[in-house]
Amino acid sequence: MRRGRPRHPDILTPRQWQVLELLRQGLTNEQIARRLGLTLDGAKYHVSEIITKLGVSSREQAAAWTPEREARRLGALAPLTLLFRKATPGAAAKVAAGAGALVVVGAALLLALALLLDLGPQESGPTGEPGSLGKLAYIRNGDLWVMSLPGGRPVRLTTNGQMSYPRWSPSGEWLLAGETVVRADGGRRRAAPGCVAWSPVADELACVDPAGGFRLEAPTGALLRTISIRALLPGAAAGTTIRGPYWSPDGAKLAYAADGPLNRSQEPYSRLSSLWVANADGTNAQLLYANDAYAGPESGQVGVLRWTPDGSSILSSLNPQFSASIAADGLPLYAISVGGGAPRRLGVVALTRDELIGQFASRTALALTEGFGRETWTRKRIAVVDTASGAVTFLTGTDTAAFSPEWSPDGRQVAYVAGPDIGPVGGGDDARQGAGQRRIWVMDADGANKRQLTDDPAYRDERPLWSRDGSCLLFARIDNAEDVASLWLLPVTDGTPVKVTDLSWPRSAQDPALWFGFYGYIPWDRYFAWWQGS
Repeated sequence: MRRGRPRHPDILTPRQWQVLELLRQGLTNEQIARRLGLTLDGAKYHVSEIITKLGVSSREQAAAWTPEREARRLGALAPLTLLFRKATPGAAAKVAAGAGALVVVGAALLLALALLLDLGPQESGPTGEPGSLGKLAYIRNGDLWVMSLPGGRPVRLTTNGQMSYPRWSPSGEWLLAGETVVRADGGRRRAAPGCVAWSPVADELACVDPAGGFRLEAPTGALLRTISIRALLPGAAAGTTIRGPYWSPDGAKLAYAADGPLNRSQEPYSRLSSLWVANADGTNAQLLYANDAYAGPESGQVGVLRWTPDGSSILSSLNPQFSASIAADGLPLYAISVGGGAPRRLGVVALTRDELIGQFASRTALALTEGFGRETWTRKRIAVVDTASGAVTFLTGTDTAAFSPEWSPDGRQVAYVAGPDIGPVGGGDDARQGAGQRRIWVMDADGANKRQLTDDPAYRDERPLWSRDGSCLLFARIDNAEDVASLWLLPVTDGTPVKVTDLSWPRSAQDPALWFGFYGYIPWDRYFAWWQGS
């Protein structure tokens, strides 16, 4: 007689655990079959077995099932088990005769039933203390989720499908997503219109005030102070608009830009654009630089990109004619001293999107994506510019399109994205196939010892971020076949990626395909943020 396969000692077989993980990621049976190399019937069989073994009634309930919740629910049966085990017929009669005993039994029954049916309070935050790699906030189908890394339980914080651009407060206790503030444990949520940035040193939000100027708020919504536009722009012409604010690294100052009204009374037109800095309480507003946006050797709208780490200068761009199209192709990078003086041109053309500018490894060493043109699949190199001297060092060559540089915590390595330079194609299959070859790389701070860390042809890899201890990278992936995004952790030493979660945003007919984004640029900050301590 033929003997069947021996029963696996775990509640699920190893293959079923794999299928369960894909259910948690929202994959259909067809997608599960393709991902695991199964037939469609095989995928359906495993899903059916999972639902049966876990004692749930749907794939959604199976996806929400965890061993911890099962243990909690089974533990709720303990009062009932104890009561029925001890209840002899005589004891039952005595219990029935005592109203107090009935209350006890009834309470135990209701408590157990509530826990079994998940009617009681739900754990709202990541389980336990934050993992050794901090906490991740991410967007799935337009909702905000959080989890501890590595391996924490995902917790959904919103259900409106409208969240984007999650940003952690310095303490890791709050999140700003779009214009909504949410406690990271799900305990509180409020609208935060106009709020744009957390202080780097305190749980305090800088917001644009509808009446002009700024207001500073606590996460709870309590108003800390209002800074009028008159205080920020003393002597400015009526009709001047303000952009910002941008916190200094120590949280003591705010930088902001201002655009005066357009003067059409002469040819060429004139419009004043300027850069200012003030104390965070609104005092001591100082004009750092002003120019006519339409005339002169350094004409253009003043843009604020970021502060230098020591707070001595502000990196800026000058956008001729206030043109979004011109800015998309890259702008010269300038440094403007907080002490005043003319802008210093730094000798590079930078794409002014935040993650392409990278970060500082020291007080003056800035890594960035250099190269003119909006197409990220051509003419893009990793450069390091010394913001004090203006010296530029190119770390990658012209045979690859490289971008999104990130210094390691010790400043000895740079992680980045690179793929073949496919030339100035505008889009289509050539662009998709070229972008699909992007991989995560690491090199020494001087550009030596380049190492490719990922090599799966099924994916396009982007946006590497270092863990605080330098042991691993968190990075984004796009499935080349299905055009869906996900996050992965990559130990730098052995180079074996581990999937963390899927990312998604509700699609509409107006949205471009995820793979294309803006000429191959995906604003990954729209989808996730990583908190690793204040």
